[in-house]
Amino acid sequence: MAAPHLVRGLALRTLSLARPSEHAQFWLAQVFLVLATVLGVFLAAQAGFRTALQYEQLAAQRTVYHLLSALEAEVGDNAERMADAAATLQRQGDLRQIPEIYGPRRFVWHTMIQTPDTFRVPADIVTGVRRYYDEVEKLLLDLERQTISRKYFSERVAELNENLRANALAHMAVVRARIADDFASAGYEL
Repeated sequence: MAAPHLVRGLALRTLSLARPSEHAQFWLAQVFLVLATVLGVFLAAQAGFRTALQYEQLAAQRTVYHLLSALEAEVGDNAERMADAAATLQRQGDLRQIPEIYGPRRFVWHTMIQTPDTFRVPADIVTGVRRYYDEVEKLLLDLERQTISRKYFSERVAELNENLRANALAHMAVVRARIADDFASAGYEL
């Protein structure tokens, strides 16, 4: 009779209904696999970007650290040169040799003018050094023209040196220490 045939037909329909759910599971698994892959690539790229950004920041800070170290040494030496010039001027009184022998050396300063990394140095440091050099240059020129006295030159050099040490040089040391701390906390050496 028809009953076995109906049972067989019903069984085939049941199997065909089960198959789409197997396909749905397969496609659902594929969608999750693709989403997990995209998320993994995104997170890896983000971590790589953070690492690259941190490296770039540390490289820039290293450059600033070395610029400040060189500038601090140069400006400190120039302050000593100017103090020596004032002392020599008080002892000898010979104005002709003061600008040539005791004038400031500006190798690092001129090099910093040519590099864009100078703009990463705090502005008050650059401005303080520039003002110091401008004032020293003016004093040397006035001394050479004999429009100022030796005593005024010596007093003014002492004031400029004290101001330089209290402001620009002190701030250089603070910035360099902060950069060194940043490197140490990141696990790198300067």
